[in-house]
Amino acid sequence: MIRDDVCEVLTDGFAGTGDYTLNGARSPRYVRFRDRWPNGSRFLYSVATESSQPAANGPKRESGIGEMIWGSPDRIERVTVLRSSNNDAVVTWLSTDRPVIFVTAPLEALAGYLPDYRAIGATDALVT
Repeated sequence: MIRDDVCEVLTDGFAGTGDYTLNGARSPRYVRFRDRWPNGSRFLYSVATESSQPAANGPKRESGIGEMIWGSPDRIERVTVLRSSNNDAVVTWLSTDRPVIFVTAPLEALAGYLPDYRAIGATDALVT
């Protein structure tokens, strides 16, 4: 199930390679992960740096399977990293990065729902 209205910011100063600690919906347009997934559920996630990130840090991204852990604060455990800007390995975040986490699905998963979907080469692309 894809929930495109879920997007949270991470706690201030989040850094490292551990669980993603959540700090609320990115804006009123979005809801929290806890509002869509029960404790212990798994889903596909993506984390990416916002455009306001310091240019020296470079753009970073990570997609994978995460598990919702309710708590204070809520967090998402990295179960499996599928793709990342770190050669598809776990991304090490700096405290000066400004990542947001949201729900995603690989384009291959949408193939049955999109009439003219096809992958191009080794990269994901959507052609309609």
